[in-house]
Amino acid sequence: MVADVLLRAHEADLAGRPAGFVDDNPDLLGRVILGIPVLGRISEIPGFDYEALIVAIGENRRRAEVFDQLAERAERMVAAVHPAAVVAPDVAIGEGVVICAGVVVNTGAVVSDGVILNSGCTVDHHCRIDAHSHIAPGAHLGGGAHVGEGALVGIGTSVLPGQSIGAWARVGAGAVVTRDIPAHATSVGVPARETGRRDGSED
Repeated sequence: MVADVLLRAHEADLAGRPAGFVDDNPDLLGRVILGIPVLGRISEIPGFDYEALIVAIGENRRRAEVFDQLAERAERMVAAVHPAAVVAPDVAIGEGVVICAGVVVNTGAVVSDGVILNSGCTVDHHCRIDAHSHIAPGAHLGGGAHVGEGALVGIGTSVLPGQSIGAWARVGAGAVVTRDIPAHATSVGVPARETGRRDGSED
């Protein structure tokens, strides 16, 4: 998905063409995906010829871990923004952000490092989305909403204006968030209700 976003941006002369994938799955080595070769393992990155990186891992905790490892090595990270996304000019976009087709991000929003804004989601004015969180396809955040670090906002979720979702929380598909959700909580339903909470070690 991230490679496709970059390819569409390249076609629109908005980004360079992806040079390759790296992946720790040995079965992928040598494969070509969307015309892009799998070059090797993550640990082998320093040996490749490249200008910048983006971490294209869907699972939030693992994406954050790899991002932090690369940041410690002062690697240059880029954002991937699909040309069919609509992003207000004053939106603050961090490093390694992925913004997919059909996404709308309105004025005053802040999208921090490593965030995924998936297909067709909307982020209204002055929302704040903390690092390594994932706003799933078709989810909608009302004005001034806050999504904490590493949180997952499920497919088709609606978050009412001004509500907060805590760090590493999970909101189930189709939920309607009418009040704040604590860190590490899992919430589902209409309105969203907490169904469990983890200690944070399993995120």
